[in-house]
Order: sequence, then structure tokens, then C-alpha cells
Amino acid sequence: MIKKRFECLAASENAYSEAQHLLESELGLDKLKFKKPVGYTARFSDTFTNGRFDADYYHPQFDAIRQTVTNYHKGYEPLIHIATPIKPNIDPSKTPNHPYNYIELSNINPSLGTVDGFESKSGKDLPSRARRQVQYGDIIASSVVGSVDKAALIDLDKNGYIASTGFFHFRPVNVSPECLLILVRSKCVCMQFQQQATGGILSAVPDARLKHIIIPKLPQNLQQKITNLVIQSHKAKKKAQELLDQAKTRVEQLIEEASECGRRKAENKNKHRGGQSSSPSLHPSNNGKAIMPIPLPTPIYRLMHIDNLVTVLGHGGIHAPNHPPEGGHDYRAIHNVDIQKIRRTRPIPCGPGGTVHDYLAFYFGPRSPMLLQLHTGRVENYDEGQAPLIYAV
Repeated sequence: MIKKRFECLAASENAYSEAQHLLESELGLDKLKFKKPVGYTARFSDTFTNGRFDADYYHPQFDAIRQTVTNYHKGYEPLIHIATPIKPNIDPSKTPNHPYNYIELSNINPSLGTVDGFESKSGKDLPSRARRQVQYGDIIASSVVGSVDKAALIDLDKNGYIASTGFFHFRPVNVSPECLLILVRSKCVCMQFQQQATGGILSAVPDARLKHIIIPKLPQNLQQKITNLVIQSHKAKKKAQELLDQAKTRVEQLIEEASECGRRKAENKNKHRGGQSSSPSLHPSNNGKAIMPIPLPTPIYRLMHIDNLVTVLGHGGIHAPNHPPEGGHDYRAIHNVDIQKIRRTRPIPCGPGGTVHDYLAFYFGPRSPMLLQLHTGRVENYDEGQAPLIYAV
């Protein structure tokens, strides 16, 4: 199940990348290289025509992109001819007790053009920027310069969700949503967004500048190929998510079954002892104090979030922080940041050496101080309590 999930994710990424490559190769963007100019100039008259006096606007790379589009043999047109910009169309504060699902920039998966998360809040708890209600088939794209690569297609289960005004909100006209997604996400459009941005610390593209964005007129057969690839990509991603959910459910079932089996064994053992406690007996030590006997074999415990079990199984084991698997660690963090900083540099004076992070940390017992901190909410950025925590023994 886990292996199939990773195969579906790879298929999804490959199909989406192929759709992007089809567009870039059609326009020659895959071969376009920008030379770093020593300097550049602009006509004084152009500053009035464009309404822009800042030097960045006239950088040669932006001219190169626009020339690539205008020179396309099938022609070009304004983006707004195939994508109607939707203005903010809802005010959740007017329905303060109504529940909404809210999409922010951080919820966008730029690698696949999907919405991978949301927050459920009432109208009174939503931020003032929650003003765009999206519908199935719409495209949302970041208007903030630092994240112009974040664009996503609204699928059926996100219909009616609320999006931030940090997005452009487009509704396709005479073009498939999938093809519009790849166009908006393309280098030629993203770079034009960067050119049209205004502002200082947090530059963004004003709605009024959208009329200056141009796109190539793609032939229908190419549009259909791009559309099919994006549909294929998103279907594979959905299948991967279904497999992940099934794997989590199965793991939870196995944990419950193992817990029930252990409980029954303990009960049977207690019955054979005539109802006496099944707890290990204490033995006197040399100084007269009672001590717990060393269990043989001695179990060791690795504390983790249950969501990480799927990742561990997919990678074939648990990896030390300094030796992550190929593709990196994708773990739900439950650690204490300050302790991890110390372990990253604390040397090991024996054996192969290295630092603590070259090794895996285990506990000799299930009731650790770290578990208490997680249970009582004393770990920064973790508030789920003890319920989703498990031990690998």
C-alpha cells in the first residue's frame, strides 16, 4: 500500500512536469537564457506610457520574455481574454457564526497545482483578507512576488471555500481550467507578474496591472495534451492520498488489535497466577533497596507521531537526523527544538564518534519525560496531546 502510494505520487509529479515542459518547449522557454547586463536603459516616454519609473521594471529579462510571447507563431492575447478576474465577492464578517473553510498561500502545493490544506473557522474568526469565494474549476494564483509560483486549480471538494485576497481569482473562458493553470504557472506569466508588481517590503501585483499580462494563443491539440496530463496528475495525487488514508486506518487497526491481544494475554496470565498482580516483582539490591529486575530481552522504545509511521514504512526504516533517506525527512515534528540544537553538535566520545544526531534516540521505558511534556502541552508548536503518539518497540 505504501509502495503504491509513492508510485502514484511519482506518476503525479511526472505528468504535471510533462505538461509544463510541453508549454515551455512550444515557446522555446526551455532554451531561453538570460545574460546579466552591465547596465540597461529605458526611454523617458516609456516611463509615462507604462506609468512606471522604477529601474527593475525595465530589466532586459522582462523584455526577453515578452518578445518570446509576442513572437510566437500562433499569435498572442491578453491573459484576461481567457481568464476573467473575479473581484472579492464575499464578506464572512456579515455571517459571524457561519463555518467556512479558508485557503491561504501556505495551503498551495506549487509542484502539482493543488490545494493541499485549509482551515475551518467561523466568519468572525476569519482574517480581513478572507474575501474570495471560489468555485469548482476556478484558478487561484498568488499575487505576492515572493510566491508567484503558487497557483492551484479548485477541485470539486473545494467548491465554495474562501480564499485570501493574496490570490488572483480567475475563472476560465474558452479554455480548460487545467490548461489555464499551466499557463498561469508558466515562466512567461510568472515573470510578467514580477515585472508588474508594485510596493516595497511585500511587493504584489495590483489587479489593475493584469491587463498588461500577455499569453500565447496555443493550438487546440496542444491545449488538449496539457489538459489530459494535468487531469492525469491530479487523479494520481488523489489516489495517493486515498492510499495514505487507508494505510493510516490499517495501522490504527493493527495497534488496536495488538493492544487488545496484549490485554487478553495479561488477563490470562493473571488468571493462571490465581488473580495475583501481573506486575514484575521487586528484588532487594545490595544496599537493601528494592529494584526492578532487568527484563530479558530488554525492549527499547522510539516515540513518534502516528502520521510518521507511513513515512517510516515507505523508507524501509527509521533514519538518524544527520543521515536522512533519499528525498529527505517528511516527519510530523514532536521534538523540543532547544534539545535538538544541543544534540546536533554534542560529540560522542566513544565508538564510531560523530554527534548525537548521527544516531537514533530510544527510551528504555514507555513513560518518558518527553512524553509528559507532549501530554501537558509544553513543547513549542505541538498541541495534539498524547492521543496520536505511538512507540516503535
